[in-house]
Amino acid sequence: MGGDPVFGSLKARLKHMAPLQEALQQALPAALQSHAQVTGVDGPRLQVQVSSQAVAAKLRMLAPTLLRNLQRLAPDISTVQFHVAPPAGSPTRHRAANELPDIALDDFESLAATLPPSTLRTAVLRLLQARGRGN
Repeated sequence: MGGDPVFGSLKARLKHMAPLQEALQQALPAALQSHAQVTGVDGPRLQVQVSSQAVAAKLRMLAPTLLRNLQRLAPDISTVQFHVAPPAGSPTRHRAANELPDIALDDFESLAATLPPSTLRTAVLRLLQARGRGN
């Protein structure tokens, strides 16, 4: 591995990015430190991967301060670009769009039983029917 040019290039890149990552971490509020990772330098642009749009928005507001701190280490950096990519292996928090828990379907059945004939009752019954409940 030591003589392989690919690994040599990667090692040089990591050696250059490690101090930038450390400087970024020191400039970030503690709550955001685990949500941002330097992924590269493209000319004057520092590329940072963040875990969510909310983190990206907060860091965009902090960009002038971040830049000042990073430019002490790398004066050529003039912009920071944030890319949203959740951490690998992070669990999905959202249910599928059509999936409803059984307790919700039970509540819809109770609601349908109390509604008079109406557009709302028809809609609730269709929802239940689409999910295998009701007539």
